[in-house]
Amino acid sequence: MKAIVLNGFGDVSNFSFDEVDKPSFQEDQLLIRIKTAAFNPIDYQMRLGWRESRLMNSPILGREFSGVVEAVGNSVTGFSVGAGMGFLQR
Repeated sequence: MKAIVLNGFGDVSNFSFDEVDKPSFQEDQLLIRIKTAAFNPIDYQMRLGWRESRLMNSPILGREFSGVVEAVGNSVTGFSVGAGMGFLQR
């Protein structure tokens, strides 16, 4: 899958547009095919290495997104494959 990856703190020169592995997911999670993503203050703070960067552990920015459910973990209820959703990733 394609993603904008933060390779280090600082200015936008630390971003790269990369091909990354499709994430695995646990039985209590969903796998979402992201259609749109937003860059918001949380992402900005992460880019600069501020407080949010210590709370998040993914170098892929775009914490707000919408997309389609691609897979549902066995213990997840209330979601189905193919459903459109909007999320805030933590």
